[in-house]
Amino acid sequence: MSATTETEPGGEMVCILAFSARPRDPENRPLTGPRRDFRLGEHVRFVSSFFKDTPSDNPTGHMAVFEPIGEPASGQYAAHETYFVSLDCWDALRKHFQRKPATRNGVGSRLGKDRPQPRDPAAH
Repeated sequence: MSATTETEPGGEMVCILAFSARPRDPENRPLTGPRRDFRLGEHVRFVSSFFKDTPSDNPTGHMAVFEPIGEPASGQYAAHETYFVSLDCWDALRKHFQRKPATRNGVGSRLGKDRPQPRDPAAH
C-alpha cells in the first residue's frame, strides 16, 4: 500500500528518508528558487497525487503533493510516493525497531556486542 492511498487529503504522512524538493505551482511544475530539505520522520500534510509521465528510461511515476506542517506560507511540494508512509505504518515501524535488537545478517546479538574480534596477524 502507498501512503497516498491510505491517507485522505488534508491528513498527515511521514517522510521515511531525507530529501530536498522545490515548491510547486498549481499545475505541479517546480518553481525556481531554493530547495527545502525534508528530514527522516518529518510529518507533512498530504494534498493530492498525480502521475508524472516521464520517459521510460527515467520513470518517475506516482507523485505525492504535500505541504510542510506549521509552515503555511512555504507552499506545496511534490516527491515520489514511496518517500512517505501513513501515520499507522510509521507507528508500527517505530514500535518494531524499538523492541527488536539490531543484528548483523540476521544472526547474533546486538551489533557491536559479542562480535568476534579481528585476528592479530602478528600473534601467529
